[in-house]
Amino acid sequence: MQEANKKNNESLLQQKRARLILQLKQNNDSNKQIKRRANPDFTPLSYAQEPLWIKSQLEPDNPIYNVAGALEFQGFLSKEALQQSLDEIIRRHEILHSRFVMENGRAAQRVATSKQLSLIRLDLDGIESNVQLKIFHDCSDDFIRSAFDLTADLPLRAMLTSLGQQKHILLLTLHHIVSDRWSVGILMYELAALYEAFSEGQPSPLRELKIHYGDFSAWQREQVEETEKHLRYWRQKLDDAVPLLELPIDYPRPLAQSYRGNHHSFELPQTLSMAIKTLAKQHNATLFMVMAAALNVLFYRYTGSKDIAIGYTSAGRSHAQTENLIGFFVNTLVLRNQFRGDLTFSGLLEQIREQALEDQAHQEVSFGQLVEVVNPVRNSSHAPIFQVMLTVQNAPTREFQLPGLNVKAVTLESQISEFDLTYLIEEKNGKLHGIIEYSTDLFDKTTLVRMAGHLETLLEGIVTSPNSPLNQLPLLAKNEHRQLLSEWNHSIETLHSDYQVNQPIHQLLEAQAQVMPDKIALIFASEEVSYRELNNRANQLAQHLIAQGIVPESRVGISAERSGELIIALLAVLKAGAAYVPLDPDYPDERLNYIISDAGIEILLTQSFLLDKFRYSRCHCVNIYESYQHYPLESPTTSLTLDNTAYLIYTSGSTGQPK
Repeated sequence: MQEANKKNNESLLQQKRARLILQLKQNNDSNKQIKRRANPDFTPLSYAQEPLWIKSQLEPDNPIYNVAGALEFQGFLSKEALQQSLDEIIRRHEILHSRFVMENGRAAQRVATSKQLSLIRLDLDGIESNVQLKIFHDCSDDFIRSAFDLTADLPLRAMLTSLGQQKHILLLTLHHIVSDRWSVGILMYELAALYEAFSEGQPSPLRELKIHYGDFSAWQREQVEETEKHLRYWRQKLDDAVPLLELPIDYPRPLAQSYRGNHHSFELPQTLSMAIKTLAKQHNATLFMVMAAALNVLFYRYTGSKDIAIGYTSAGRSHAQTENLIGFFVNTLVLRNQFRGDLTFSGLLEQIREQALEDQAHQEVSFGQLVEVVNPVRNSSHAPIFQVMLTVQNAPTREFQLPGLNVKAVTLESQISEFDLTYLIEEKNGKLHGIIEYSTDLFDKTTLVRMAGHLETLLEGIVTSPNSPLNQLPLLAKNEHRQLLSEWNHSIETLHSDYQVNQPIHQLLEAQAQVMPDKIALIFASEEVSYRELNNRANQLAQHLIAQGIVPESRVGISAERSGELIIALLAVLKAGAAYVPLDPDYPDERLNYIISDAGIEILLTQSFLLDKFRYSRCHCVNIYESYQHYPLESPTTSLTLDNTAYLIYTSGSTGQPK
């Protein structure tokens, strides 16, 4: 019976995949071909460009959408051929010599006549190498972070640094509104082909482009029915999604994102990397799907949330006509997973795989459109819909070569993080390499090192036992496991042996006030109270209660909103030897009066603005703040034991009356 069900499920999955593949192929039907637009000089922005344009206008100095890369050349470099090659690339691709403007209340891209790039030269030849590198990194940081004026500047700029007669670094910076990762690959390919031809005095070997990015933008705006179909899918998928993934952070989340960031790199062992790829094949999944499932487990274990959303990118080039175009095609999609039942990792991977396949069939929408259709509650402290991004690059990268030159990529230190966390996974020489970009407003470097270790440990457990329940998969590294069970446990036992367990909490506070009287004990809003002041004020209120006839085992009501006064009232009641009875000021009057009567409360501590609420009660109401200013500061003397009642709490009660 189980075997029959398994075959039936596999058949259904195959049918589902076939439908999805057919749906993807239909995007390339001949009746949906992209054609040259009627007005080539003026074109509306694509859906993907629109939010980037808005962001650039609201925050013109924000470099978050600047995309940079650098190449080091060793050997004789023809600067003339390099300049000619860059100019030809800009000429070939309209998007690289377009300006972004507002006309008739609508943002658009206008093709400009000026196509020549001003190649900035930085000559450091003859300077000591260590000084050279410092100057280069300082200048390159400024070069990368400088904002683009999209209304006037070319969206591509270049700087050539000479470190010697035969050593140069080319730094390119583009605005994301005209480029994506795929586009960078096209730019590098064309730069190599053009430089080789121009350095030998030959014409361009590249064919003229039949369409441009602007043609795609205009065509995309015409696909109204298709777009609405995709948006319905995302509206349904992301309905009621959890707005914030509450990861354990090191620092309080700021009111607004600063986008300040750093990164941590890690490498998985070759045996583990191979085992992960084998697991993916066994489940008919991609490396991305396995890594996404692993991150789902990691964040589920960190947060306990069973509704997790992770952002990821789709190339957005499902049409063959767009494959050779430079432009911003990439779409940001959302992989939302809701854990159901007692899942194993294999079961979770099944869920992730099917969701990712469905997403791909509806990838022809921009993230700006997703945000607009989902319409989440906006909060400037975090990104909408998701706060963690995953990018997996497992396609082999083409080597960039120029004739007569040794070329290598130069690593640029990124100090920007668009999201709380961004995981970049790439396969190199049989190993999986990872970079975690993180917000330095939220995380410390040591936390990211630990999180990378948790992911590696988790992946080792996954490949060893993919059918284990998620809660049973290992997470802690061996040193953390030892630290938790041995070192810290020993420290806790030592602390417990020294801890005075035979003292009530208010006496422990009194002892703390003796040891560190000026340390901050209580913070509420802008108010800060030291241990000495907190103890003194609680003592004064306790003295007042005793003067009113409160003795051990008396019940004192407390009704106050969260405040410093509430804490003082709780401590004062305990110091007086009584038991406190909390009364929520939002309760109906009938319920409050019943509790006051049933508990035998004679004195009620409250705040001035709540006094009228209890004007008809039979107990004596005392304003917490004003009632004790003239009483002594000394701790009251009361005959208490640990068996005395500390507090009395009323529940709703199955009979309808509190009990």
